Order: sequence, then C-alpha cells, then structure tokens
Amino acid sequence: MTTPITGRSLLTSMLIAPLLSACGALPAGDTLAAPAERQTAPPPGHVAADDPPPADARVAVEVTVRHKTKTKTKTKTKTKTKAVTRAQSRARASRGRVAATPAAIGASAPARPATTVGGARHLARLHPEVRRMARDLHAAAAAEGIELKFISGYRAFDRHSKKARKGRASWHAFGMAFDVNLGHRKNMRDALKHYAADAKQWKRVGAIAERLGLTWGLQWGRHEVFHFEWHPGQPEAIRRPTLTTLLEDAGPDGHAIEKVWRRHWPVHTHGPATDADGTVVAHEHD
Repeated sequence: MTTPITGRSLLTSMLIAPLLSACGALPAGDTLAAPAERQTAPPPGHVAADDPPPADARVAVEVTVRHKTKTKTKTKTKTKTKAVTRAQSRARASRGRVAATPAAIGASAPARPATTVGGARHLARLHPEVRRMARDLHAAAAAEGIELKFISGYRAFDRHSKKARKGRASWHAFGMAFDVNLGHRKNMRDALKHYAADAKQWKRVGAIAERLGLTWGLQWGRHEVFHFEWHPGQPEAIRRPTLTTLLEDAGPDGHAIEKVWRRHWPVHTHGPATDADGTVVAHEHD
C-alpha cells in the first residue's frame, strides 16, 4: 500500500532530492518517498463504518430490541388492564346507583297515580257492588289487551215515559246496570257495524263478566251486547209487580235508589268509584 504524501513531505523531497542526486546518493529520476504517517491505533471496540459488526455486538442489539419489544408489550397490557379495571369499577358503581331506591335511602316512595278509566263518571251512582264488578271487568279485559270504556250507568227513572206507563223499567234506573263499548269504537252504532270483526273480543268480555257474576245482555239480542247488570233475588226484566215493589222504597219518582239497595242488597257505604286502596278514580269523558 502506498503511503499518502502530505504537503510537508512533498516540500522536503523537492529540496533534498536534488542535493542527494548531485552527490550520487540518489539515482536520477527517483524521488524521496514521503515518510509514513504515524498511524494512530483505533480505540478499543471501534468498528469502521464499512466493517461488519462483530457477532457479540449483533447479539447485544438483538437482546436490546427484544427487551424494548417486551417492555412495550407489558406497557400495553398494563394499559388495557387499567382500562378494564376502570370499566368494571364504573359498572359496579352504576349498579350501586340503580339499587339505591327511595326505600333504600329512607325516602318515601311516590304515591301511585289515580287510575284513569274511560267513562268512569258513569259509575258514580251505581250500587257499590255493581261498581266494583264493573271496575274488575275493565281491569281483567285490559289484562288481556282489550280496552273498554263505560258509556252508560245510572239513568233516572221517568214515570211519564211510555215504558213506565206500561209498568216496565230498566235496571239502569236503580243503579244496578251499566253499558260498555270497545275502546276503539266511536259509539254503539259503530260497534254494531263492526261486530263481526270484534266478535272474539266481545266473547272474552262477556265470559269475564259472567265469571264475575254479572248478567250479559247478549242473550236478548246483539243490540244488548253492551249491557251488564246485577240484581240477585230479582227477575231479569222489571215488570209491573216488581216495579211497584221497587217504587215503594224509591218513591213515586224512583230517585231514592239507596233505599232500594238497603232493602234488597244492603251495603255499608256509598260514594264515588275508588280503587282497592281507596284512591278516587279520575274521570275521563267519552
């Protein structure tokens, strides 16, 4: 390998070479070679850029890479674990909040709202037992998905009517009968028009009513499908002898129906329609 010539070595060669050549100490045409530059030994562990790294260095690098990878993986795992732990903590806290009912924290529970029944105003002057059965019918039908509304209840006796002059009367006049319609029908005419389509619902309503002890008017014709009554010990139809007996207690105008109740179907109290717990039923007009 040729030693590179520095600027200082070149100057020395140019000045001394002619002198040596003149003395015959240096053949003509030759030049002085530059003194070899002092080679500085590389520091221990130094590796040139174009030299391949030693085997132990590659092993060290691979170990370092694997260590960093494991460290990152552990970091991600710890992060996920913390996230899961936080989510579980929030879930437990949420369950705790749901379980904190008013009773659990000592607060009084809100009062149950009054039940709304379509046409409940028609129940106002019915015999208490009839009123109870009417409400039971409504509730039982609703439990089967059948909506009912009351369309008639007590109807005052009119002694001047054609029917009364013939010695006849309706049990509506003594608070012992009521009429209902299906909730989705506008009126009785609409209900009769679509009776075939609603026959299945009407049959269920009638079956429930009879199970409660009510008499269903369908036995007197389809136009009486709305009618239900209760008057144990008395005939189904009020004719003159029965009407005379009833008017002895109710008075000639037939308005004192409570006296009829006390004689034939004694009750302790009378009042507005109420729930089982005494809540007055909210009225809803048809």
